[in-house]
Amino acid sequence: MADKELKLPKAVVKRVLHRGSRGVSAGPPKSGKSWAPMDLGARVATGTPWLNTWKTVKGTVLYADLEIMEAALADRVRRVKEAKVADFGPLDFGNFEVVSMRGAVDRFPAFIQRTMEVIKRRSYSLRGQSS
Repeated sequence: MADKELKLPKAVVKRVLHRGSRGVSAGPPKSGKSWAPMDLGARVATGTPWLNTWKTVKGTVLYADLEIMEAALADRVRRVKEAKVADFGPLDFGNFEVVSMRGAVDRFPAFIQRTMEVIKRRSYSLRGQSS
């Protein structure tokens, strides 16, 4: 490593998360594990600071959820967006794509194919999955 000039990829969340890196949200049931990554995605999509501390670089985000019913997921997304607008005023959420994949994991090859189809649509700064 000393002989190579190593460069970090572009930041998504400055000093925390870089493009192509992985983050993990872990904890006991009902502790907010799916809310935190959804909030992170909304922050990157709108370019607003994450946890009011770390600057984000505005970019495209794919948030894929494997567990929550589509109607419940839509309600969560609505609530997250409303909270961000309440904090920052009008925001453009056009970079924030949310996909419900509940039930798609029954047949793993179909799940992989569907996921790849979604990912190929755009170049994402951040791709996250909640399961």
